Amino acid sequence: MKKISLYIVSIMMLSNLMFAGIQIKGSDTMDSLVKRLADVYMKGHRGSNILVSGGGNNNGIISLTNGKTNIANSSRLIGSKEIEKMKAKGKDPRGIVIAVYGLCLVVNADNPISNLSMDTIAMIFSGEIKNWKQIGGSDTPITLYGRQISTSAYPFFREHVLKEKDYSESMTMLNGHSDIIYAVKQDPSAIGYVGIDYVMNDSKLLNNIKIINVSAHSGEPSFNPLDDKNIYNGNYPMAQGLLQYVNGMPKVEVLNFIKWELSPEGQKIVMEEGFYEAKGVFVVDNEKAFIKTKKFVK
Repeated sequence: MKKISLYIVSIMMLSNLMFAGIQIKGSDTMDSLVKRLADVYMKGHRGSNILVSGGGNNNGIISLTNGKTNIANSSRLIGSKEIEKMKAKGKDPRGIVIAVYGLCLVVNADNPISNLSMDTIAMIFSGEIKNWKQIGGSDTPITLYGRQISTSAYPFFREHVLKEKDYSESMTMLNGHSDIIYAVKQDPSAIGYVGIDYVMNDSKLLNNIKIINVSAHSGEPSFNPLDDKNIYNGNYPMAQGLLQYVNGMPKVEVLNFIKWELSPEGQKIVMEEGFYEAKGVFVVDNEKAFIKTKKFVK
C-alpha cells in the first residue's frame, strides 16, 4: 500500500510540474467563480490552458511563495509576515482585485436588534453569545443559520467575520440563500447570513425580514449593505475585495487572463455568479500592481 501511495503522490507532483498552462490555487470563496471565468476564457482563446484548484487562502499564498502556482486566489490581503517570507525568497507579490464579495445579516422583522459590530457577529456565530438578551434583545435563545461547506459564502464568512474560528455547532447549514431567508421569516429568534442580492425583489426588501446594519467595531458607525455606495466606498465591513496575487510582472498569458477577467465580459460573469464587479476603493491599487502596463483598469 505504501508503494502505491508513493506512486500516486509522485504522479500528482510530476503532473503539476509538467503542466504548461496557468495554475491558479487558493481561496475556496473564489473557487467556483474563477473556474467559470477560466472555462469561458479557454473557450474563447484557443490554446490557452488554465488549471484552477481551491484549498484555501493559505494554500494559494504558500504555493505562490514556493513557485508552485502562477496565481494565488485570496479573499483577504496578504499579511506582513507572509510578504516578508515571499521577499526572502525573491518574490514580489502583487495583488489585483477581480471582484467584490458581500454578505448581509438577516433577522426576523420582529427582532428589535438593528445594529451589530463585526466582533459581536463573530461571537454570535461562534456560539459565545447564545441569547438575544446578551446584546439588548429579548430573552430568547439565538437560532443560527448558515450556508453549507461547499458554498462560497461558508468559507468567506468564516475567514472574514469569524477570523478562522469555528462555527457554533448549533448552526443549521442550509442549501441556499433563499432557504435561509425562508427559515428566518418563520423564526423570530433566527439570524442568518446571505448574499446581499437575495434579500431584494423588484428593488424592495422581502417581507418579514430585516437587514442588520454592521459596524467594523463596537461604538463605530454602522452601515447598511443595501446602499451600493456603502459597498464601494469600503464602509460596509462585510464586503471584501477578492484578489489574485502574482509574483512581479507575470508572463503574458497570465496578464492577458487577468485583464480579460476585468473586462466587461469577465465582469459580467462576476455579477452572474452573485459577486459585485470590481470597482470603487477596491481597485485603487490595481494599476499600481502593474505600473508598466497603461490603462490596466478601464
